[in-house]
Amino acid sequence: MIAETTYQKKVKLESYSQLLTNVIASKKAITRKWGKEDPPSQDQWIGIVEEIYTMKKLTHRLRLQQTQLEEKWEIWTLFKTKTATKTTDKAN
Repeated sequence: MIAETTYQKKVKLESYSQLLTNVIASKKAITRKWGKEDPPSQDQWIGIVEEIYTMKKLTHRLRLQQTQLEEKWEIWTLFKTKTATKTTDKAN
């Protein structure tokens, strides 16, 4: 079996961190809609992840760790960029 490189471990850790954030956001979206007939929408979930991202961004700026934030949230920012582009294309 081939030993994992440091990069592979880092990617797994960041993927796990992002997965954990997504699970937390999902749980929060469900609790906000608890007892109501309609389930949480994707837009509501995205809004909650954005709230988490904003708080993480503030924390990283205060700790002077902006580069780490950009690395950890790279997948999310790419997702947001693609979704914003799709929304703009639909509007036109």
